[in-house]
Amino acid sequence: MAGVALIQDVYDKIASQDIPGLMDLLHDDVRWTINVADPGPVPWFGDFRGKSEVPKFFQGLGAVEWKDFSPRAMVGDDDTVMALLHVAFETPSGKGVDMLEVHVWGLRDGKVASLDALEDTAAVKEALS
Repeated sequence: MAGVALIQDVYDKIASQDIPGLMDLLHDDVRWTINVADPGPVPWFGDFRGKSEVPKFFQGLGAVEWKDFSPRAMVGDDDTVMALLHVAFETPSGKGVDMLEVHVWGLRDGKVASLDALEDTAAVKEALS
């Protein structure tokens, strides 16, 4: 499936910290959304719109030390891909989070049009409080 291959490429770019390469896989008007309702102290929670805002999401991820960010399973078609990931990090104060996370990717014309990330927002907020 072309959609799953595209999202695997996205995760490969993230793993290698190739943000410019990642930007090439995104629509100019991409929507990158993680817990918009109540971002609290988490610098990567928010609604990032357009290629110019997505790097702000990745800057926010630098607030913690990542132990794991690995896709476990993906399923999808040319328009939508869902991915299950294992995510683990530690904050500067020593608090840790170890969880499963779901990403729902919207695709258009062979590029990423949207991301909705679903994670244990309470655990993430608690770790960063």
